[in-house]
Amino acid sequence: MKKGNRRKYFITMLTAVIFTAVICMIRGIFLAQDFQTVMRHISDAFFIVGVVYAGIGLLIYALNEGIFNAMAFGLKTLAHTFTAHRKGAKIREENFYEYNKRMQEKKRSFRHLVVVGAGAIIISVIFVLIYMFL
Repeated sequence: MKKGNRRKYFITMLTAVIFTAVICMIRGIFLAQDFQTVMRHISDAFFIVGVVYAGIGLLIYALNEGIFNAMAFGLKTLAHTFTAHRKGAKIREENFYEYNKRMQEKKRSFRHLVVVGAGAIIISVIFVLIYMFL
């Protein structure tokens, strides 16, 4: 694994753990009286973080594949129609093919979000099993 990838994964895991801790504190994990309540709060926190991270990663994947390019191009063209003439700016008009080609060059990484999100969901399932069987 490259050094840049390790850093992405480390930062993503660190923020996931921090968000999990914050969610646990908001849910009142330190006020819990029994072991099952603590396990439930931890499971809920990991599940929330996992779903959010995996969801954001999958949205970035969809963005990379060009799912939103037509809508973004239409909104950009609409905004340009109302603002370019007012400012007096001469902006080069580009067609959808050029816009789509330019967007395909701007791929963003998403795997670290999906992997950390899936890992958090797996940890959540483990805590649910502990909650159910202990």
